[in-house]
Amino acid sequence: MKLFLKTENDDIFEVDTKPRIKKGHPGKRYFVVVVLLGILFLGYIAIAYDLKPVHLGSKAIDTLAFSFNLQKPFYVVVIDAGSTGSRALAFSFHESILGGNLVLDDELYTDIKPGVSAYAERPKDAAKSLTVLLDKVKGVIPQVEWQHTPLSMKATAGLRLLPGHKAQEILQECRKMFEDSGFQVCIQYL
Repeated sequence: MKLFLKTENDDIFEVDTKPRIKKGHPGKRYFVVVVLLGILFLGYIAIAYDLKPVHLGSKAIDTLAFSFNLQKPFYVVVIDAGSTGSRALAFSFHESILGGNLVLDDELYTDIKPGVSAYAERPKDAAKSLTVLLDKVKGVIPQVEWQHTPLSMKATAGLRLLPGHKAQEILQECRKMFEDSGFQVCIQYL
């Protein structure tokens, strides 16, 4: 459609009324949209994981990496079979993306009394007493990770006070029980 305009000097101009479409580069628009969506997504992650501006840095990067399954936790279990009682400590770690340092994510501490040396005449009961600790550990470590999780038992003062063969019987029964647990086992008599 054409339109004719008349000026004050009686000049007549022909004007084309078709809208002109400015042809730009479509890649620029897509780039802007992608950047905007990325910023919105990072904002969502920050809100969802309650990240504070103070924590932005390696913790925020680790949290983002963890949420995208780029980091996998690993676990370690230590059983301390002492003279007065036995304790289980289960730790969950991940390796920081920045710097590669180990970061402690979670830990479990639980204990029972008496210690395994109280079962000098009943070595099977010594091992059975530790199943309570092992069950609690199994409750916090995913079963698929058990075969990759080192379990270390340290037996100290209480067993040193027993005759050597009694201490060895207790350690053998504990080793059998732990080997059946599915964890990687290392038992030491200190």
